[in-house]
Amino acid sequence: MPTPSASLRTKQDLERALAKPGFTPSFRDLPALLELADQEEIEDALEKALLSFGPTLGEKLPSELSAKAARLLCRVLGRLPTTRASFEFFTRRLEGTEADARRPAIVALGKVTKEFSEEAETALLAAFDQLTRDFEVRAAIEALGKVGGARARGLLEAHRSSTPDDARVLERARVMLARSIDREERHLDLDRALPELVVEYHCRRGLAPLLVSELAKFSPAAVDTTRVIVKRAARLGDLFEPRTALRFSFPIDLPAGASRRVGASDEPRGDGVTKDRVLAALASPIARALLEPPSGSSTVTRFRFRPLEGNQRALQWDLAKTISEKFSWLRNDPRDAEWELAETKRGFSLTPRPKIDPRFAYRLRDVPAASHPTIAAALARVAGTTPEDVVWDPFAGSALELIEHAKLGPAKRRVGSDIDRDALDAARANIACAAVDVEMLEHDVRKGAPFPKDAFRPTLIVTNPPFGHRVLTRDAVRDLLEETLVLARDLLAPGGRVVWLSPAPEATRAHARELGFRIGVGYPLDAGALEGEIQVLTRS
Repeated sequence: MPTPSASLRTKQDLERALAKPGFTPSFRDLPALLELADQEEIEDALEKALLSFGPTLGEKLPSELSAKAARLLCRVLGRLPTTRASFEFFTRRLEGTEADARRPAIVALGKVTKEFSEEAETALLAAFDQLTRDFEVRAAIEALGKVGGARARGLLEAHRSSTPDDARVLERARVMLARSIDREERHLDLDRALPELVVEYHCRRGLAPLLVSELAKFSPAAVDTTRVIVKRAARLGDLFEPRTALRFSFPIDLPAGASRRVGASDEPRGDGVTKDRVLAALASPIARALLEPPSGSSTVTRFRFRPLEGNQRALQWDLAKTISEKFSWLRNDPRDAEWELAETKRGFSLTPRPKIDPRFAYRLRDVPAASHPTIAAALARVAGTTPEDVVWDPFAGSALELIEHAKLGPAKRRVGSDIDRDALDAARANIACAAVDVEMLEHDVRKGAPFPKDAFRPTLIVTNPPFGHRVLTRDAVRDLLEETLVLARDLLAPGGRVVWLSPAPEATRAHARELGFRIGVGYPLDAGALEGEIQVLTRS
């Protein structure tokens, strides 16, 4: 809800205020704002001002409105989360005499949230036969394609178009409706048994050596610093095991004789994706092994197609229609897809897209600037584990490093600390879900250790220190890292080690040497926001 400003009584005052980028109106200004709806030159600024009221706008509207104000409000309320008041506002426009507002109301009903979709379908169906203008009929067909069900399907199947444009709108609505009607809860069958296939794992740049070590028993081959290939038969769920991988995919080479755009070169540059090439990829033995449901199953597999270049909307719609006709068990559905078919430079690849990554299902809550779980897994893997380890993470955040370390094996004790109470709450929720033994303490590491030296002497500090402009300035990060190394030197047991992601590798290596640490093998890493290095520093 906007912060009220002083009430502005006149239209002239409001016109001047709307020209200011930071203007936030009060609800007392609403009647006067709506009187400006007929001034097209300020329409964008007026729409922005009305949006600032948020979803409660629908509850504050005056009973009398001009047609242009009603039209504007349909557009604004259609961009906000649906409330009962806004939904009833739209349906009244269908029944009323404000012809200019009817089409925006129809469009808005096609955007309502799921809880209102059945009522929206009922309202649109009831109004459909009374719509006399072609553009309103087209809008209603589009809206029914988005929110309709079986009743809408019957109407759209019976409807006949009079022009090519109308036919195109109708066909797209039928495709959307078919996807909605047979849409089940998104589900990826992790128990699906797969034949021996080439699997291409993708990781953050720099983590390929760690990924190779995770896949060692399958004779992996590193393609470059971000990709590792193996060939194996397995359950689909077993392929999610490597914890340092971002994702994995199944390459599909272009089938012999697959169509290519006229003029495309023989070089595998990916130019010229055509519908026939996509259909050939989907009909390939690899795609069928991954996507086709078991015989006799009524399951529908959903995928989304990602071309190498651009969105190619016309191709997407053509594919959606053709695929539904050619493969009864397959749908091109960008909203609820559990697979992605991507065009690559050499053909295609299929990537599973589970709603929740089974490796990191414990991650119930997160905090700003927290580690990505694959980075936490990499830190844990570099650190290693023994049953005698006493582990501390001084910047635990949501506890991903400690949880990932616990996933590797037992330790005598694991403790995390953080200054942020929200982070501690998130960490405890994640720890409970992961069912691992980790203690969490509220503590500011700049004040020293959170426990007496004699009572707790870590053998391992594993952490991803805070860095980045959202958390600390560059100088503050440098000071914090230096203070942490001094604390680690004084606190660690002899031979103890620090394993962390340093955003300033050269500086931390130099400071660690000055403090007497031995420098182990580093892993340069693309951490997303910056280039860092996973370092291993051992106390002499």
